[in-house]
Formats: sequence, C-alpha cells, structure tokens
Amino acid sequence: MAVVSHYNVAPVIDIFGAVTGRDLGAVAGDINKIIDSTRQKLPRGSRVVARGQVQTMQASYVVF
Repeated sequence: MAVVSHYNVAPVIDIFGAVTGRDLGAVAGDINKIIDSTRQKLPRGSRVVARGQVQTMQASYVVF
C-alpha cells in the first residue's frame, strides 16, 4: 500500500537520507547541486526543497 504524505496541505514525495562519516554542510551542498541541476526538468507547478536538519541548519546560519 502506498503512503501518501503531505506538507502544508500539499502532497509530497519524501526521500530520506542519512549523513554518516561526513558533515551535514558538505552533504547539504551536494544535495543542493543535485536539486539545482534537476529543477528545470520538473513538471510545471512542482518544486524540490531540502527539509529537515538541512533546512534547520541553513536557517540558523543566515547572515543579515
């Protein structure tokens, strides 16, 4: 049976990953490169975002 997930009411596809033996910032950089390279190939109205610890880390280190 399929699992239907939602985030802020919108349906989502969650891809989980674990960081082992590397720092979160380096892994986030690699993930962001992949996201940026695939962004143009997405269907209209779709988007890809990194959430979880990556999102928390990026929000914590924003310089104003």
